Amino acid sequence: MDIDHIFSASGEHDIVMGEEMSVKSPDRLREYVGMTTLPFVVKGVLSARDAYACAEIGAAGIVVSHHAGRMDYAVPPLMVLPDIRKEVGDKMPVFVDCGILSGMDAYKALALGATAVSVGKHLIPYIRSGGAEAVADRIREMTAELKGVMAFTGVRDMAGFDSSVLHLRTFG
Repeated sequence: MDIDHIFSASGEHDIVMGEEMSVKSPDRLREYVGMTTLPFVVKGVLSARDAYACAEIGAAGIVVSHHAGRMDYAVPPLMVLPDIRKEVGDKMPVFVDCGILSGMDAYKALALGATAVSVGKHLIPYIRSGGAEAVADRIREMTAELKGVMAFTGVRDMAGFDSSVLHLRTFG
């Protein structure tokens, strides 16, 4: 369930494929969780408070995202990722969906606690210029970049990521 793509830039409910988007209450989201046997994942989480609320409604996972920078004033997902991971612990997978442009970006997200990453907007030019094969090539390049950074830092598998190798800027 995408909770970060409700409004247009003008503040009106957005229309996607002819459907008007709308805000969903926690009670309504809990109903959705109960309506399916599929894992219910909430996309658009940007705070530990939101992550906690998703756990409370029974979400099976969350996606830390601000819809590819739609909200240029919003906190970058990697800044809040450690707090979100601390809030939910190992109760659910935490995916990251914004700003993943390279294998190094994927490494940073994984080192900060992401279960996995998603790449979307970055791949649009590749699909437009070369189709599915160009996208597959870019994903292979990003995977090789990730593999290289993992080798440089001694990370053999998902359990080996360590955020202490990252230089984290402070913002204020």
